[in-house]
Amino acid sequence: MGKWQLTKWQLELTEVEVGEREGSLILSCVIRNLIVPNLMQHCCMIQQVCLSLQHNCKNQSKRPTMNKMISFFSILIALSMVVVSCTKDQDTEAPEVTAFKINGQDHDVEVAAGSDMTVMVTFTDNEALQQWKVDIHDAFDGHGHGKTTDFTKFSLQQVFPISGTDAPITQAIAIPANATAGPYHCIIRAIDAKGNESAFFEIDIIITNVGQAVINVISPDLSQEIDALPGSQLTLTGNITDDVDLVSVYMKLAEEDDDHEHGKTISEDPIYEMTWELPGNNDTEWDMSNAQIQIPANTPAGHYMLLISAIESDGHMSIKKGVVHID
Repeated sequence: MGKWQLTKWQLELTEVEVGEREGSLILSCVIRNLIVPNLMQHCCMIQQVCLSLQHNCKNQSKRPTMNKMISFFSILIALSMVVVSCTKDQDTEAPEVTAFKINGQDHDVEVAAGSDMTVMVTFTDNEALQQWKVDIHDAFDGHGHGKTTDFTKFSLQQVFPISGTDAPITQAIAIPANATAGPYHCIIRAIDAKGNESAFFEIDIIITNVGQAVINVISPDLSQEIDALPGSQLTLTGNITDDVDLVSVYMKLAEEDDDHEHGKTISEDPIYEMTWELPGNNDTEWDMSNAQIQIPANTPAGHYMLLISAIESDGHMSIKKGVVHID
């Protein structure tokens, strides 16, 4: 966190001596490098030194000199307390994100390459906002990249100035026409004038591109919730086509998580998972009948997400999702 602070406060006192010209008492006190986070500890130490000096010198003839030393240390303690007070009073409250949508949605967002996506977000702060940042990067999982040629996944990091204590933002972000199709994370956060940083908020998006493979599921209808029983088999009909060459097909059936911040997500522990690698150089069609999804007999009742993805040789990833209700 980059919040405002006094990083180091130094006192360079080479040597302070209290002595008596004709006596035996010579006391030296060297104070160096007082650091702000430890000022309270140093103040206690200084106070103890002052009390010791006062006790040891109470019968000495140089009381005026001693009094001056005690006055000096009193000033030092007072100054230390002022700095500590400033540190305590500084703003440490982070900004908040009170609303965040992309193209009017907070999940299941699709954006076409070559178009703009609209980020709508509201930031608030107790004193003064300063900047907000958007970070977009890919969420490709690496399945079946064996035949893919070199390609560049889209990424963006951009910082925008903001001000005030309540900042509703509408910002258009251009997605390049050559952006690789597939899943991406869009993450936003804010920082205030004192350097306090908000928590990050994330929406998953899917970038589509005209060059990607087409996933065509005829049955079951993935636009509707699919009913299935534990121990049953889910059979798909349809195909996946590409104008150049398919690299791989991946399927996963896992419990659906209802994330209030990120919408519907899929569990990392699937009840079914399979990858089909396509080794040829002209694999332009894949038949859905290759997939026979067996649902384990001990599967707990609940809602599960079916994820189908296909990668083609240009690196584009196509994605299709459906919800399966097992009971």
